[in-house]
Amino acid sequence: MNKTKNIPLVSIGLAVYNGERFIREALDSLLAQNFKDFELIIVDNASEDTTQQICLEYASKHNRIQYYCNDANIGSKSFDRLLELSSGKYFMFAADHDLYEPNYISRCVEILEDDTSVIICYSQTMLIDIDGNELMITPDRLDTCSIESPSKRFHMTIWGLHWCNMMYGLMRLSALQHAYVFKPTIGGDNLLLAKLSLVGKFAQIPIPLFYRRENRPSESAKQALKRWLTNINSCTCTMSPYTVLMYYHLNAVANASITFQDKIKLIIDVCFCFNLRFGVWKELLYLPINIVKYLVCTTKQN
Repeated sequence: MNKTKNIPLVSIGLAVYNGERFIREALDSLLAQNFKDFELIIVDNASEDTTQQICLEYASKHNRIQYYCNDANIGSKSFDRLLELSSGKYFMFAADHDLYEPNYISRCVEILEDDTSVIICYSQTMLIDIDGNELMITPDRLDTCSIESPSKRFHMTIWGLHWCNMMYGLMRLSALQHAYVFKPTIGGDNLLLAKLSLVGKFAQIPIPLFYRRENRPSESAKQALKRWLTNINSCTCTMSPYTVLMYYHLNAVANASITFQDKIKLIIDVCFCFNLRFGVWKELLYLPINIVKYLVCTTKQN
């Protein structure tokens, strides 16, 4: 469903699969923004609940909503489609269960319009439970507005990323399209933000205007990792997920527009970071075994 209209300043992209429980709240929160020059693009990954009916209902009432339903669940590739369909100067990923203060977008637009070196603007994040009760302000404080060096921003980003809430901030679409390439890996948000840090600055509004819902409260870290790996469906990533993620970070450094000396420093930095934070050395210990597993896995797939 596509509607002809003027090009908006902001494009909001929302990928959803079976989101009937919270999507009305999410859509109401976005439509209640005091900034109105936006389009809301919804890509439905062939939901099997009432998500489609809810989205069509909202699209019939609001001209700024565009709704597309995939024939099948294409997983993370739905984010590619969101970017392809977007036309605004700025872009924002939205989830089907999160909420926003009415001035979230307007505050972000103001900062991005005022400083062209900033490519992502986001606020502090309030974590809420399934019922919408406030739990805590998340501890991420990544703001690189005062840092001119891409290498220093990259260093600060890879060591400082934990919650990745800036993924739900307002971004310059041109910078996002330049950095975003789908990779079959866990931590795709970490990778994208690391690459974006080489392009421009991140600005954080020091008050919570974004409410991130803890929609899987009973899921352990181990269960979450298993779910991510299942969705990726990659033999290599399943056996050595953080080694693969480290490789993509090193590749980003190798292709960055920085000096050779800075590339060497960042390569060392990435290796230290991934060994200390994610224990890549443990995966490398099992490299011979994983190579055999990989050969078996690829043989089965073929």
